[in-house]
Amino acid sequence: MLHRAFDRFYEDLIKNACVEEFLKGVDLVRLKQSQLSSFLEADYDDDEAFFARFKQLGLFHFKMGLPYVEYRGAFDRLYAFLIDELEEVNDITGLPDAIELYIRRAINASAAGYLEPNLDNDQKTLERQNYTPSGALRQEGGAIAGGSFF
Repeated sequence: MLHRAFDRFYEDLIKNACVEEFLKGVDLVRLKQSQLSSFLEADYDDDEAFFARFKQLGLFHFKMGLPYVEYRGAFDRLYAFLIDELEEVNDITGLPDAIELYIRRAINASAAGYLEPNLDNDQKTLERQNYTPSGALRQEGGAIAGGSFF
């Protein structure tokens, strides 16, 4: 079931014009096997390891320049393929909920990988702008920019 879902996912992925440039020169067979293995291994991770695994995956895709909407959309498509493949399984009690929870956790953790570089940049910007403890923005030289907020 899982192998068929990943096969369908990759067939769909290579048809996506937005992701095409990111897959140039990539050994798709190796990539698919690596992601499938990681997907299976993550099921045995404790919460901290699971979060770290998918946060790193999100950061990797962020650094590649893949738009988050495409990354997130890929998870949605993988989820749909997994649910579709459940039709082949005799006893699916609890599986749809478990799959949905897994995908949601993976999406949330990987979003942290996309957000962290932006938050770091925002923190540096705030530090450069020299916010005072009271929240008033100070310009170089100490003058309050634009007067009071209230």
